[in-house]
Amino acid sequence: MENGSESAALFVVDAGIAYRTSQTLPPSARLCTPEFATPTNGFVSVFYDETVVEGCSCLTQAGVVQVLLKYADFDNCTWQISP
Repeated sequence: MENGSESAALFVVDAGIAYRTSQTLPPSARLCTPEFATPTNGFVSVFYDETVVEGCSCLTQAGVVQVLLKYADFDNCTWQISP
């Protein structure tokens, strides 16, 4: 995941039982998963910060970078897929 927005936000990567991590990312920063022997799809999510319940999530395929362009609560974020 990459924070392509103008504000810091809490990013979460969830690849099922294989991997889960979270980190607050400043603008232009990335949060990456390790390489798995078998490519693993998962969810990427973003939240304003750790105190909020609602955020944005999307499914992603292994090897794809989801870039957050604009954050908005309740799954109204703007995403872009980057190679």
